[in-house]
Amino acid sequence: MYYSAAFSAVVLLAACFCFTKLYQRNNGDSPASAVFFNVGCGVAAFLIFGAAYLISGRTPGPVSGFSVLIAALSVVCSGLYLLCGFGLMAESGLSSYTLFLMTGGMLVPYLFGMIFLGEYGQSESLIFPALLPEGLMLPARIAGAVLMTVGVVLAAGRRGDGKTSKWFYPLCAAVFLLNGGVSVLSKLHQLPENSSRAVDTLTFVIITSLLKALIFIPVLLILKAKKKASGENGTRKLPGLKSVPLILVCALLDAGSYFLQLTGASHLPASVLYPIVTGGSLVLTAVCGRLFFGEKPGVRKATGVVICFISTFFFL
Repeated sequence: MYYSAAFSAVVLLAACFCFTKLYQRNNGDSPASAVFFNVGCGVAAFLIFGAAYLISGRTPGPVSGFSVLIAALSVVCSGLYLLCGFGLMAESGLSSYTLFLMTGGMLVPYLFGMIFLGEYGQSESLIFPALLPEGLMLPARIAGAVLMTVGVVLAAGRRGDGKTSKWFYPLCAAVFLLNGGVSVLSKLHQLPENSSRAVDTLTFVIITSLLKALIFIPVLLILKAKKKASGENGTRKLPGLKSVPLILVCALLDAGSYFLQLTGASHLPASVLYPIVTGGSLVLTAVCGRLFFGEKPGVRKATGVVICFISTFFFL
């Protein structure tokens, strides 16, 4: 059942990425477009998870300053990687965005935990115990991290037509590191030693969603005022009400995927759940990019995606 929840989460996440790409294609990759999307998703997620909070019958508790700080930092990181991600999707397609987003979200917190927190995971493989007996799991995971790094570097190739801007590689690195930063912050919030000063997971998500709107609404207003003052018009208008349905669909899919990941996390080790989500989303979004958006990854990028997918098995 819980493996089904994990795989269902992958399907919803891939669908969310597809609708995000559709929004980007319809509205462009300007900062205003990305910020508008971010604000809309924040408001929608706040309403969705707020309703779940009320339905669950929970009584609101005190708000932790520690949780608010972590949530605010996470919101800034996620807003920046979304801004960079819109540029990357326009530059190199959906599969590139997903690749750097998901591998960064998996590899950076793993290395952070291993280097700074002394976390080395379980001593033997949960999936292949006969092949990886006790004592060989750590070398296997290090090999997986190296292999994933090779895949990421290999996949950072140019589009099939060879046309990319000077911002391509900085955008790849930014999406990778910023989403990795979000995962590290989430990890720090969930550490047992911080449990006494951290709110529960659902409350944390609600706080994060609210801050996403509160932090980026002023940014959106500034961008709008700057656009008006500069006299820009015509082709690069701010997204309007026609974009709201797409944003709501993205928020619903993301909320559903997150809920299923939480369901899986309650019974599956993180070392199993995150490789499933990362590997599955890499392959599924690459297929969706080809089917729905006509994206044709070159041999180099396709090879990199396959290597990253294979590397996730080293963490199981």
